[in-house]
This record gives sequence, structure tokens and C-alpha cells, in this order.
Amino acid sequence: MVKVSLELLQDSAFPFSPYLRKKFAIRLGRILNLKFTLGNGNSVNPVEPTGLITAVIANCGTPTAASGGVAYGQPLIAAGSAANDGGGEDGSTSIGSQDIVDLEHTVDPSYRQEASYMFHDQTLRLLQRLLDKYGRPLWKSGVAAGDPNRLNGYPYWINNNMATVAANAVTATFGAHKKYLIRRVKELGVITLQERFADYGQVAYLGFARYDGNLLDAGTHPVCYLKQAAS
Repeated sequence: MVKVSLELLQDSAFPFSPYLRKKFAIRLGRILNLKFTLGNGNSVNPVEPTGLITAVIANCGTPTAASGGVAYGQPLIAAGSAANDGGGEDGSTSIGSQDIVDLEHTVDPSYRQEASYMFHDQTLRLLQRLLDKYGRPLWKSGVAAGDPNRLNGYPYWINNNMATVAANAVTATFGAHKKYLIRRVKELGVITLQERFADYGQVAYLGFARYDGNLLDAGTHPVCYLKQAAS
């Protein structure tokens, strides 16, 4: 709720409702991204959509190490980047190129044609800094003008509501992210409360919209995830 004094409304050189609609849209967009990523799916107060991370953890189950094999829909525990640079990093604090390849193969090939990655911007930073044992970067940027950067040939999405690399954190997802569907009941509306705070000389505004979201998964697991190892 945003309360505006009558004096400001009377003296303003422009109407407040369109201005507040833009501000509410920015605020609501940030809230929606958080809830569509980490929402717990509660059907009672506080009501929340089922976020992507919540859904893939529930659908795919407990992650395992790739050393025992990789199966469709089986989430993975990161092995880390020691194999890339010969250092002592483990899966609790790093992601290696083998983790990226193994994660891709946890998703059925029928979903891979439209697949992409999703992770935090700081996770992208670590992946861009990955070197092989000879000190060469594994990251390859787009070569043509306007060609987006890709990770191992797949596009990626930056989502800063996902966890950064730390022990036991779910840091990356891979798969057909468009299988996560968002229901928008109606466009954002601004409700004006003319009388509620009239004795204070104020008019209040509320931004209001209805949304829901969930991952469509009929047991084929179109999206899977990578979890960092325990420290």
C-alpha cells in the first residue's frame, strides 16, 4: 500500500495512477520471480505458487553422484572442478565441466531440443572462469554479432533468486523450462482507496493481481537439477 497526501495529489504536475502502476509492476515482477522460483505451493495463508525449484526437488527426488551412473530424471550431486584444473576443489564449492555434461543427460533427449540452463549470476561467473588442466578457458562466447552466449551449446537464463554455489545448495537447473506454466488471471490493477485515510488527508493505492504457477511433469521430468555436495 502506498499512501499519498492530498497536497501532493493537488500539486502534482502529472497523474499519479499511471506512475504508480509502473512502480507496482516493477515491485510485483520481483516478487513474482521469487515466488515462481522458490514458492512453496501453499493453498492456505500465505498462499503461494509452486516454484520451479520446489517442483523439481519434489518431482525428481534425492540427488546422487554421477559416478554411479546417470539416469533420466535423476538429480545430481556436483563433483566439482578439480578434474578441470587439477586443483583440490570439490563439489561443495565448485562446479566442473563434467557436472554440466552429466546434468544434461539427466533430461530425456525429447526435451533437450528446447532445453536451457538456469542459475544465479554468480554461478555464471564461476562457470566463465573454468579452465582446463592446461589453463585454457572452457567458456565460449557467441562469435557472430547478436549471437547469444551459450553453455555447452545451450542457452541459459540468469535468475538471482536461485542459490549461489555453497554446500548443499541447489544451484542449477537444466531442461525444458517452458514446461513451467504461469497463470495470469488478469492484468495488474491499481485500486484507489479514497476514503480509508481521508481523516489523515491521504489517498491510498494498492497494486493487485492474481497469479499461479507450477511445473508440468507427468513423470517424465522435463527439468532436473544440480545440487552442491555437503561440506
